[in-house]
Amino acid sequence: MEYDIQIGNGILQVISRGSADAPTFRKCLDDAFGHAQWKQGMSYLFDHSNLDSAPLTIEDVQRIAKDCLHYKDEFGESRLAVVLRRDLEFGLARMWSFFVDGRWDANVGLYRSRDDAMHWLMR
Repeated sequence: MEYDIQIGNGILQVISRGSADAPTFRKCLDDAFGHAQWKQGMSYLFDHSNLDSAPLTIEDVQRIAKDCLHYKDEFGESRLAVVLRRDLEFGLARMWSFFVDGRWDANVGLYRSRDDAMHWLMR
């Protein structure tokens, strides 16, 4: 799994590609919150349109949720949009959202298109 982090207009964007793996998701979070331009209260766009999540197990999804909850104070009450084009990734993201729901204050939106996700973030 590879990813790029970009920050602009109050949105931290993570654009991922390749084969997903749980340890790299954690590194991605570490890099995002360690980014020099990161600020409390930002919105987040995780664009996993080109990510292959087939290698992930249920345990991996739980680990990714736990890693996200590690940063619940940093996420705060922000909006977090996730873009997923394939049914597999969308289903795994729904499972992930179940594991974090009610355990943090972030508002999560799952989207099939980047445009819809950005529209929601900019409201």
